[in-house]
Amino acid sequence: MRKLKLSNVVMSLLVLISVLTLNSIGANAEWKHSTNGWWNTEKSYITGWQFIKGNYHYYNIDGAMVHDTTVDGYYFDASGAMDPNKDRVQVQDITMKAEERVYPLGTKDINVYITNNTNLDGGYGTRYKVEKFEDNEWHSLDFSKNATFEDLSIFLLSKDINKENCSLDTLKDFKNLTSGKYRIVKEISNSEGYTNISAEFSLQ
Repeated sequence: MRKLKLSNVVMSLLVLISVLTLNSIGANAEWKHSTNGWWNTEKSYITGWQFIKGNYHYYNIDGAMVHDTTVDGYYFDASGAMDPNKDRVQVQDITMKAEERVYPLGTKDINVYITNNTNLDGGYGTRYKVEKFEDNEWHSLDFSKNATFEDLSIFLLSKDINKENCSLDTLKDFKNLTSGKYRIVKEISNSEGYTNISAEFSLQ
């Protein structure tokens, strides 16, 4: 792969994501490492982009650090660090769309359609994230303590469309959701690596 030249805009966004994530766990939290990944003294595993000890890493939706693969076009080496000497490859053409653009407040379930426009079969798990757009950025919403996800792998065949149901009533503050813009976020993987996809919708 060719030499990577990340733009200042992209690097700034990555740093912002890292800082916001680290700050969210508290000023006195300390990072630790185990065979299952990085965690902090508040005992919560991390996911998504992280800047740790001078390197960018990516932890999938199950909290495992990825390596020897790409995430949204960025390459991660055997150590799990993003390789600054690799060009960003084209993001895979996999998309997700909500069944409706607008739902009434109190809606418990959202149907989404995942479209695989690539020539590769892929797959994903049952986990997803729900985020709300506030103050010009996306914020992840917590699930209730009783929320569970089945340990299943779902196939996404080449040129195919899958329909999935995502529950909103499993969110911790479901009854307190307010009008605004939301999105469902899922992680898709295939032989090319990982791709994060999202489906936006509004609650009114």
